[in-house]
Amino acid sequence: TIEVFLDRSIVDGLAYYKFTNTKPPKELEEAARNNRYKMVFLLDFLSFYTTSAIRREPFEVACRLHGYVREAYEEYGYKLIDVPPLDVEGRSKFVAKKLNEISFAEENANKPKSWYI
Repeated sequence: TIEVFLDRSIVDGLAYYKFTNTKPPKELEEAARNNRYKMVFLLDFLSFYTTSAIRREPFEVACRLHGYVREAYEEYGYKLIDVPPLDVEGRSKFVAKKLNEISFAEENANKPKSWYI
């Protein structure tokens, strides 16, 4: 199995449709239901926000979009992992720690439990 990180997903696309009050194509909704992600990290805003050629939305609009993205993932049954507003190294460590915790839990899910009294 190859695992990859994606910056955006099908579900994000659905959030943008909702934000613009536009009905998404049925194929997109079906794709979101049928193609599941193993886990979803949602990054919180940093202490600063600047617009650019790529990030064109003002902060207020970005906040609203962020809310729509959160709602869309929850609507499709995802349990989000919120990443706090840390520097790059801090966020990287946070994500790595969560990945290790989840991998450990999955590896040990089917093993017999030992109980000590």
